[in-house]
Amino acid sequence: MSYVPAGAKHCDQWLKRLAKPWSLRAPKNRYHAVGMRELGLMGLWAMACCGGVDAEGRTPVDERPATPIDSRDESGFSAQSTVGGMDQHAVRAAVREVMRQVDRCIDQGRKELPFLGGNVEIFVRVNSSGRATVAFAERSTLGDHQVENCVVEAFRSRQWPRPVGGKVGEIRQGFDYTAGHHGQPLDWSETTLASAMATEADGGPSPFDELVSKLSDCRREAATGRLTVTMYLDEDGLARAVGAGMSDPKGRAAVDCLVTTVQTTSFPSPEGNFVKVTVQVP
Repeated sequence: MSYVPAGAKHCDQWLKRLAKPWSLRAPKNRYHAVGMRELGLMGLWAMACCGGVDAEGRTPVDERPATPIDSRDESGFSAQSTVGGMDQHAVRAAVREVMRQVDRCIDQGRKELPFLGGNVEIFVRVNSSGRATVAFAERSTLGDHQVENCVVEAFRSRQWPRPVGGKVGEIRQGFDYTAGHHGQPLDWSETTLASAMATEADGGPSPFDELVSKLSDCRREAATGRLTVTMYLDEDGLARAVGAGMSDPKGRAAVDCLVTTVQTTSFPSPEGNFVKVTVQVP
């Protein structure tokens, strides 16, 4: 009589038994035939009690929990949905058309700032009719809020494909513009900017810390999350342009405050060079 353990805790032991070599020759007698039937029963029981888990404890793909659709290609394009899927081919075609308008936004900005450039990631939420209900620059180092607004508006005003099988779809599009051909500004880190501001200070609190504190006040007033501020400083230490990246759409309410704060701050002269610097806002 064959013995079957009670409970899956013996699963490993039975899998090991199944792994041992078994004779595949024709049964010599009825006892051998019973052994072969027992082997079959053991295999069926092992699959049932072990739930299809492999030797390393991995669950088969078709048994893994479902995750939101999120497919990003090498160009940085991503279309995902929390409720309904997005037709990625249709969305990609729509993005190509939007990018023509984005190019115009960049070209317009370079009339004022020839070396304007940076990377941007736009987030768009689409309703069941294909209209954008939310759009904002989730990440941006362009450093010009007017150009960023132009880019966001290009995505917001676009008619998008309707979500498939749901009411809400989400799109993320990342792209990068290298600095124009009229030279590139110096890239300063936060530490470099803080040191330069401290050099011209007359003692007392750190001017950089005061700047960051004021920027944080802007963030808190808008009740938003993470913010980054990117600025261009000219040869005289004046902020020629200011832009922002944000973690949620509430960040748009903080932009005017961020821009005003930077433009009214006294910065040291970067010794005849244009400077670009990005500051994290806590």
